[in-house]
Formats: sequence, structure tokens, C-alpha cells
Amino acid sequence: MLRNRPFRLFSLAVTGSYVLSFQLYPALPLETEQRTGGGAFATTATSALFVVSGLVALVGPLRVTA
Repeated sequence: MLRNRPFRLFSLAVTGSYVLSFQLYPALPLETEQRTGGGAFATTATSALFVVSGLVALVGPLRVTA
């Protein structure tokens, strides 16, 4: 497994993808709060962003695997 260069590159790419995707969880609320000035609207906007992100994560693979 360690001698298989394509597998190592794939593993590195997938790990990098996961690390970058996890950056969304702290970054989205902070950026939304900064752009909207905070308050209830920032909370609603952040919630909407996470709902859309979740829907894309659910619906996207269904279309590909259908």
C-alpha cells in the first residue's frame, strides 16, 4: 500500500478535501456575522447556509448514483 504512488496521492487529496471542508463549520458563522452585523439575521443566514449545504450533500450523490 505504501509503495503504490497513485494510492498515496489519492489518499493525500481526499485528506486535504476533508480538512478544507471542515473549515466551513467555523468560517461560515464568523463571516456571516461579520457581513450582517450579527443578531438574529446572522443566525438565520448561517442556518440557511448549512441547510443548503446539507441538501446539496444529500441530493448531489443521488443524482450521480441513479
